[in-house]
Amino acid sequence: MQQRKTQRKPLRVGVDARLITYRRGIGNFVQHLLDALARLDTPHEFVLYVDSNAAVPLAPKHPRFTTRVLGPRIYPVWEQCSLPAQLRRDRIDVLHCPANAGPLHMPSSTRLVLTIHDVMYMLPRSTLPASPSLYQRIGRGYLRLAVPRAARNAAAVTTISEFSRADIARYVTTTAPMTVVYEAPGPAFRIVDPGHAAATVQSLGVSASYMIALGAIDPRKNTARVIDAFARAVTELPRFQQLVLVGLTPGARVHFGKQVRALGIEPRVVLLG
Repeated sequence: MQQRKTQRKPLRVGVDARLITYRRGIGNFVQHLLDALARLDTPHEFVLYVDSNAAVPLAPKHPRFTTRVLGPRIYPVWEQCSLPAQLRRDRIDVLHCPANAGPLHMPSSTRLVLTIHDVMYMLPRSTLPASPSLYQRIGRGYLRLAVPRAARNAAAVTTISEFSRADIARYVTTTAPMTVVYEAPGPAFRIVDPGHAAATVQSLGVSASYMIALGAIDPRKNTARVIDAFARAVTELPRFQQLVLVGLTPGARVHFGKQVRALGIEPRVVLLG
């Protein structure tokens, strides 16, 4: 006797996609995640929640995807008030929050999947100095409050490495299963023609011999320490060796430019966006 296959009802999956406009770490993570979901052969529907009209053109153009713009553009209010209310109206079965925090109170019919990339914001102030950015200081305070509570409410937690999983277990209490899902390089990372690469590097004011580091104004990225270390080692390095810091905002370039000039290594350091 042939067994009848169980047909499951397609899910309505909500995704916090606010950071799709943010072209740095988690923003790139969200962008590639959505693009990959759009390529899946699945019956599930996806509702993407964003906080600005600028995010709409970046969302996948697919019949299974709907994008909703919610206000206000005040992150805690958006996440804790506007988003949960819309989940109820949209009858969302599963909500994925890919940027560490999530709503603390949701409809009882909605399950939360939380991606926590790291818990650096949970470290004591003696270990992690305050950021010079007021926005980042406020955001760090919000995450310290919201992430542990959201994790307690989550049905599942994912993270990006075994190191992060151990750190999360140290600072956050949750009964949800925690899975490591490793990140992969995006399509921009590929082997290119050496001549084209050399011309691009030269156009940025970078010499043939350089060291590269990802930078940010947040102290946890250790950019100031990288500059200090380079300054201490610069006399032992070949005179054409440069330090190239990439990923810096205009404000960060001004901030670290002062440090570079004070150390007298301005010709040897290139600050890029």
